[in-house]
Amino acid sequence: MATTKKQQSEAVVTAEDIARYDDIQSEIKRLTAEKDRIATLIKSQFEPGNYESGDYIVDLSKTIGTLNKVIFQHDFPLSEFPELYEQVPSTDAIKEYLGEERAEYYTPVLRLTVKPKGKAK
Repeated sequence: MATTKKQQSEAVVTAEDIARYDDIQSEIKRLTAEKDRIATLIKSQFEPGNYESGDYIVDLSKTIGTLNKVIFQHDFPLSEFPELYEQVPSTDAIKEYLGEERAEYYTPVLRLTVKPKGKAK
């Protein structure tokens, strides 16, 4: 490995450091995939609400203001409904045009929070 000016006065990054960094990145990817799998399982089996599970409280809630733009743009194309668009679909205009209940169809994303009991938000 080439020596830099910084390496002359600071700790040197070793091949072991680089290997460990790579291991950590791989572990993060593996853990993220596992977390996503478990979150998908929870979201598929529970309605929005708060649930206790052992030492945990599970809070499953709909995200606020999130619009599924792909579905919305398909059903309400810019060419036919320009009043509903800014640079991107306008959530406020859509809710006003469709009403809260109908607009919910385009906001299907759920947020999952899991925390130990007794911990503040």
